[in-house]
Amino acid sequence: MAKAGNILLFSRDPGGTNQLVALRDILLNKKPPYQQIAEVLDISEQINIQILAKDYAKDIWNNNSISSCAYHSIENHLDDLKPDLILTATSHMDDHSQEDMWEHARQRGIKTACFLDISGNIALRFQNANGQYVFPDDIFLLSQDDCQVFIDLGLPQSRLHVIGDLYADYIKNCSADADGLNLRALWKINPTDSVILFASDYITEMMAEGMAFQVTEFEGLDLLLELLQKDKIPDITGPYRLIIRPHPKDKPGKYDHYLDRNFQNLSLIISDQGTSLDAVKVADVTASVGSSLLNEAEVLGRATLNLTPLCLDHKGS
Repeated sequence: MAKAGNILLFSRDPGGTNQLVALRDILLNKKPPYQQIAEVLDISEQINIQILAKDYAKDIWNNNSISSCAYHSIENHLDDLKPDLILTATSHMDDHSQEDMWEHARQRGIKTACFLDISGNIALRFQNANGQYVFPDDIFLLSQDDCQVFIDLGLPQSRLHVIGDLYADYIKNCSADADGLNLRALWKINPTDSVILFASDYITEMMAEGMAFQVTEFEGLDLLLELLQKDKIPDITGPYRLIIRPHPKDKPGKYDHYLDRNFQNLSLIISDQGTSLDAVKVADVTASVGSSLLNEAEVLGRATLNLTPLCLDHKGS
């Protein structure tokens, strides 16, 4: 069988798309772990990469100055693009297009693989609209611990490949640029301000779909505001400039009611301007109850505040 040369990258969720941004860079520039990926997927030395973006993915590719095709119909895309290898991310339980893509590809004899971007709620990312498990031919994982989930679901070890967090390695090489400095002006940050970035997550929206969480994003934000009012954030002092960064899946306007509240020594805005990395670079502290921005900030060596354990302690006190 000929090696795969015409490769289609397909994603929908922001976190998964970030993994594919890093994967594209690895494939085009033959960076580690290129050899491992190429051997597993039997990739040709000469490749052509096409990108198919659904919903939130389009903005991620645009933010990285990479063009993509908008998603419409799987069958039409496969007819038009004629890939011989399809590499996808995964989505949460609110979308099943990746599972649909794997099934359509299998019917056509096209090899598929997916690249995970998280280690939580893994099994939910491999169920179709009927709740049945659907898997690509190969699955690339962040850690060895993730393998057991798939082994328990009946997949052989030979289809599981641990390669780590591709995007974390990718952003380590992202140099600082002028966009971060521009955000300071857009956010009207004074030289004496301490900037706190609150990275939202769509927990309330997921709870509406039946998922359970110990802490909500609103509980996290309320505790963060309380800590700021009491000057209890380590290593920073007021005046504070709090930036609430909505998640792309957030219900529009979900934080607007916070703008009507008055705070001492604190000003608050809601902004999704710039890329997530731009925002993290500007912030003195990035805080969240679950957003992947915490990991991005840690990778870049920026200060972080995980609000989940603090909220649980606060509830228990």
